[in-house]
Amino acid sequence: MRIWSYINTSFRTLFLHRGFSLLILFGLSVGIAMSIFVLEYVYYQFSYDKHYRDSDNIYRVVSKGKLENEYVDVALTPMVLASELQKYPGVSALTRIIDTSEKPVQSDYSKAYESDIIFADSSFFSVFFRPFVLGDAKDCFSDSTGIAISRSAASRLFANHNPIGEIIRINETDTFVVRGVYQDVPDNSHFKYDIVLPYRIVEKQLKEHYGQSYQEIEESWFSLITYVYVKTKPGTEADLLADRFNSEIQTEMEEQRDELFDPLSQTYLNYHFQKLEDIYLFSNCDFEIGETTSPLYVYIFLGIAFFILLVTAFNFMNLTTSRALDRVREAGVRRIFGARRGSLVARFISESVLFSFIALFLGLVLVELLLPYFSDLFRMDFLDQNYREQINMSWVLVGTLLVGVLSGLYPALVFSGIRPVHLYTGQNTFSSYPGIWFRGALVFIQVFVAVVLCAVAIGMWRQMNFVKNYDLGFDPQNLVLIERARYLGEDVDSVISELSKIDGVSHVSKMYSNPGEPVSIMSFNLAEDSTRTYFLSVFYVDCTVFETLQAKIKSGKVHCNDTSRILINEEAASMMNISKLDGQKLQTMASGGGDIKEYPITGIIENVYMGSLKNTLRPAMFVPVQSHEIPRSLLVRYSDIDYSSVYRRIKEVWDRSGTGAPFLGGLIAERLDNFYREDYRYSSLATAFAVLVVIMASLGMTGLVSFLIATRRHGFFLRKLTGFPDFHIILSLFRGYLRFVLAGVVLALPVSQILLNIWLETFSVHYYSDYLCFVVSAVLLTGIAAGIVYYGVRKLRKQMSLHQF
Repeated sequence: MRIWSYINTSFRTLFLHRGFSLLILFGLSVGIAMSIFVLEYVYYQFSYDKHYRDSDNIYRVVSKGKLENEYVDVALTPMVLASELQKYPGVSALTRIIDTSEKPVQSDYSKAYESDIIFADSSFFSVFFRPFVLGDAKDCFSDSTGIAISRSAASRLFANHNPIGEIIRINETDTFVVRGVYQDVPDNSHFKYDIVLPYRIVEKQLKEHYGQSYQEIEESWFSLITYVYVKTKPGTEADLLADRFNSEIQTEMEEQRDELFDPLSQTYLNYHFQKLEDIYLFSNCDFEIGETTSPLYVYIFLGIAFFILLVTAFNFMNLTTSRALDRVREAGVRRIFGARRGSLVARFISESVLFSFIALFLGLVLVELLLPYFSDLFRMDFLDQNYREQINMSWVLVGTLLVGVLSGLYPALVFSGIRPVHLYTGQNTFSSYPGIWFRGALVFIQVFVAVVLCAVAIGMWRQMNFVKNYDLGFDPQNLVLIERARYLGEDVDSVISELSKIDGVSHVSKMYSNPGEPVSIMSFNLAEDSTRTYFLSVFYVDCTVFETLQAKIKSGKVHCNDTSRILINEEAASMMNISKLDGQKLQTMASGGGDIKEYPITGIIENVYMGSLKNTLRPAMFVPVQSHEIPRSLLVRYSDIDYSSVYRRIKEVWDRSGTGAPFLGGLIAERLDNFYREDYRYSSLATAFAVLVVIMASLGMTGLVSFLIATRRHGFFLRKLTGFPDFHIILSLFRGYLRFVLAGVVLALPVSQILLNIWLETFSVHYYSDYLCFVVSAVLLTGIAAGIVYYGVRKLRKQMSLHQF
């Protein structure tokens, strides 16, 4: 059959030009391997929460609107919402969720410190279906003591024992009975849960905390406390359901709004349904229950995968056509012996497709060999991801076939259509050889993509360096955060005393919230103007913490152990137009009734960023806590001595405390850097792909220059012998090539600036976006392009002789 003849010829060509073939196969296989890695990563990012049964019918209710002077977009909802929403016929199941902090969990066999604990309604597993290994979801929450745990938690707490019916103790005081064990929640879930406790437990705790005010809070549409997830019936339009719900509760909400807020404040709230599958990538809500990321990164790397495949195909075209004279002779001989153009096209395309499938095999081998390295680069465990098995191999084969056809189509059309006479007439203008403009366009695209990626990668690292050196309002260096201090109980003061005695330790303070963790937001009025309501983040602080942080108090002072005298940050002072302290007071409604509770403002502190700079700094108030209150963490400042020595001494003090909790501590600077681990990861990936694309662009430019030199050798010799200056010869021969390169560089300027600015806007503060990133990238690619021309011309001059001419 003719197809076998094509395959035999392709193999003969492959082995006849082994060095050239290996170069092509290397470029194709590396491009395919990199594309597979990127596509696997993108597939994984888009797979979040799709493992749940009927995930396309599950939604989270979020709150959006405006409260006084502040716009609201939060994942929390009021408690009353769930009871009202479940009355609608389109709702199949509904659950409320409240997450909690790390707690000590103990069984008769083991003790662990669990952080993924949630409170949920008995309908939780009707919304979020998980296969049960032991027990049944229906029996787990039959009373307030029944709970469900994950398989991993069961292994940690019970080892090889059957946990069903066993008792576990949380916080050493609350006792529960294990009624079910479910399969672990996959990593591609926007929130994790190893222990699910009955929601009625947290309701009881809230009643005890708020006392007589609980019913008011429970019925308020403006007290945003809980997460609500809804599973709708098939065919239900979520947007229409949300519109109907908002419309029917509007009257009640307006009545409550007029009681709580100034009627002229334009306060309003609407509740929207957010698709479960969209939360991880597309949610911009505050107070998220788990981690989210920006879709911008995913789209960028999806584009990178596409461009890698394109550049790979383009390089195949350029490298193939760089052997133009050899292929023209081959095509001419075949035409003399009667080969039709269609037959030649099929022969060249079959050769390209064969190369592509061989490269696919080598690329898959590279994927397996490079998995550990790419796991480090992507900071994901590719070796342990089930989603890799879900990628449809048929699409990979179809994609490889398309790459092969695309790579071979242009060379096939060019070589099959060239007459043998072209070999001897000498084509000396840039556009004279068929398809030269198209080949130049390929180089233009490669240079364009390379400059854009380089500029973006450089800009990302500049921003990360800007973030690292940004003035946070305190000195994060030489600060150690010791977590789990609440387990010290009454021994906390003695531990602080021991820590203070360590050589090099200058300050030790209590922390009642860790950096980056959400804090309460409460509403206040200024005493002299009760018509306006301000929402402030409330931080409870040790009166020595500002000294330990080395934060500046702009005016006033801290009043230790007096919870009625507060400090505010500069952001709050600016919002309330307080330029100097003159007896101003904040006031709020006391939790027990209608009495006014006042907070004299005794100090203004410089803005302190204790969270991510991707979040806007909020106006805040700082409330001194009485010394007997148990802290969440301890903050230790040490002088410029060896950190490992200080860390060892701190750990020794902790171990001697006898708390039983494992030591957990580290540098504040490292914790702050951890807020940007996604940005660091994508900066590393952008750099790696930029280097790869620059190499591919260099190969593409090398192929085009080699082709021009091969087809214009006689023109170069003629101009040289007739006395033309070298610069004039190089400019006349490579003017078109350099135009394509410069066009790619120039067009990359606005595109790289737009992409970089879009990414920078994800930060609340960023460096001034100038043209340095672009200039460095442009100089790099232009220099490489000029260097390739110089090397080619130098090599050609060595070959020049009268005999050759």
